Amino acid sequence: METIQPEQLTLAEAQTILGKNIIDMPTLSQGYSCLIEEAVKKKSFNREFKQKISAAYRKLAEGICEFQIEKDGEFKPIVDFSLLDGVVVFPASKQSTGVTPCDACSGLGERIKFHKKPIKVECLKCKSVSYELDGEKITIDGPKVLVNGEDKTTESKYKRLLGRVVEDCISCKGTGRYITEPEPDLRINVECKTCHGIKYQPHNEKSQILTKCKTCKGKRIVKIPVLSPNVKSTTICRVCSGMGFTKPKAGPANPVLTRDLAATIKTRDLAATIKNM
Repeated sequence: METIQPEQLTLAEAQTILGKNIIDMPTLSQGYSCLIEEAVKKKSFNREFKQKISAAYRKLAEGICEFQIEKDGEFKPIVDFSLLDGVVVFPASKQSTGVTPCDACSGLGERIKFHKKPIKVECLKCKSVSYELDGEKITIDGPKVLVNGEDKTTESKYKRLLGRVVEDCISCKGTGRYITEPEPDLRINVECKTCHGIKYQPHNEKSQILTKCKTCKGKRIVKIPVLSPNVKSTTICRVCSGMGFTKPKAGPANPVLTRDLAATIKTRDLAATIKNM
């Protein structure tokens, strides 16, 4: 029998199986767990039931992830399968009760890829810059240019400073001097024509230049790709076979003994040995 895909179910069909008005993963995973627990008790937790209920679960999970992206710009699935802690979901498992949320798909039962869309945001590199220019303290605060604390944004002389940043001079490596030895007996040591030895930030040890921001090319706006609340593709998780959970993890093969417990066991063994002598 082929695995039922979420796209084979309509949203209405999935809601009929797991309920309507579910807008978060904890609620969805709890309702999902409740139906599985009931099916296990009625001994109807067969392959057909698994495929149908897991397809409905994945269908609604996709919708919840889309809702989270539209609301918060990201999705962080949090599942709760605690209702299955005392249920024998995997009879063949050595540790026969409960389940473990699948790490591979974060408990969604599938891997979801979303479309991305570019949005315009303020460039962070040139958004906030402070330096000294011609004896004046310049502060770039977003769209504002403050000169000695006074707003001078509207003045063309200062408005051109928007979208510019201060960087160490790469021509002279911040030394302020251009030094070279083209010939053994000839040494050139002159002021760097790029930075002229200027330090726009006095606390900086290297000479600097005032240059157009390379990140936004001086426009102060950049485009970044963000998740769009539209599913691009889905792939059934092979680790959990689309169920969202796996067999419960077995405990440690060798129990870890504390010093006190080891001492108690050793004392009892010694007492038993003396008694049998």
